[in-house]
Amino acid sequence: MYLRFTSSDAVHLGLRGGKAVHRGIFGPAYRVRRDSSYPLYLRRAVHTELRWFEDKLPVPPRGQFQVRSKTWWRAQGICWFKPEAREMIQRAFGLRAVLRECDILISDLRTDRPGQILYKDAFQIIAKPSANTPTVWC
Repeated sequence: MYLRFTSSDAVHLGLRGGKAVHRGIFGPAYRVRRDSSYPLYLRRAVHTELRWFEDKLPVPPRGQFQVRSKTWWRAQGICWFKPEAREMIQRAFGLRAVLRECDILISDLRTDRPGQILYKDAFQIIAKPSANTPTVWC
């Protein structure tokens, strides 16, 4: 099963039927790292986890989140960890625990139907969700 960590912050991707998608774990983590209102020890812990991901997790080439519509490209892809990316997933659970200390709740979604795969590497996929793909924070 593919695994995705999501925040309660929703974004509309322009998918048919108006389906909303909740943002992933990294946006809130980067906000905490920049925000001096959080205690320094928590910002440092988030920084450590983010640096690990920056060093280990490939950044998909530009445009891999996009799907061509009739007249323009739309960003409609969302990221999922592959089941075999055990170390990445373990570290994401650790980052989630640190974010919880910052009063930021992160949920996880699991599916074997991520939708149309737009990109893949050893650790993750980017997929355009289908009608039965879970996308909402719970």
